[in-house]
Amino acid sequence: MVRTFSVLSAVLVLIGATAAFADPVIGPPTDKSQCMHGGWKTFNNPTFANQSECMKYTNKRISSATPSILDTLPVTYQTISAANGISFNYTVPTGGTNKELVVQFCLGGERPPTVTQNGVNVPLTLISNDSERCYHWYGVLANPTSGTFSLTWTGSDGGVQVSVMTLQDVDQTSPIDASNVTFVHPPTHASTISTSVTTTQANDLLLDEAVGSIPGTVQTYGAGQTETHPGSNSDPAGQESGSYKIGGSAGLETMTRYFSPDDGGLDLAVIAVKGI
Repeated sequence: MVRTFSVLSAVLVLIGATAAFADPVIGPPTDKSQCMHGGWKTFNNPTFANQSECMKYTNKRISSATPSILDTLPVTYQTISAANGISFNYTVPTGGTNKELVVQFCLGGERPPTVTQNGVNVPLTLISNDSERCYHWYGVLANPTSGTFSLTWTGSDGGVQVSVMTLQDVDQTSPIDASNVTFVHPPTHASTISTSVTTTQANDLLLDEAVGSIPGTVQTYGAGQTETHPGSNSDPAGQESGSYKIGGSAGLETMTRYFSPDDGGLDLAVIAVKGI
């Protein structure tokens, strides 16, 4: 009995020592970006042979919900010319959870803008410092409330064209996954323009706005895209149209606009919105 007790005691001591020095559990990764810059090496739950293996793992961890537009289509779209601001009433649709107000607008250069929804500031991001028809901005605001939408800017008077919508099932911490804008500069004329973004997770909601230069040109959409709003011949920066589609696996996503007849002086801006 004494010998048996000694062996058991030794085993228990060894197990306790092993547990005391065990590595902490790290992982699993929840976002593709966590695999980059050597991040894949830090995980032990599970472990990965390389960055690519880690990214493939995160690609399979699809969001529990895909973002979608709560507004009835077409979404709110307003324009104004020769002014220093625009305001109108916007009603946030009922229902849904994890709501996010999304604003996209096209404004001339050297006019720093400010946006509020029902008196609450909407943080803005300029997609690019380059432009053809205008500079493309977007803004997002979690859990918006109904009331006056206001977009103003400093500098000289100018025109703006702006779309406003509310999404549901959006990542409230970091809603925008990627953004980009491409241009066709005159004298080049083209029948199509495409803009690509690289997403870090599956099932992003892709939103675009295209602006042309020739009034009356017919604009149609790429595969899988649905119109969010049409523009008109009187749009101050050029005839606009907007569309959306649901992305696939994380990676390269492309939005496209076709013009008939060919148009010269084109913009196509895209943002990708992450789900929860």
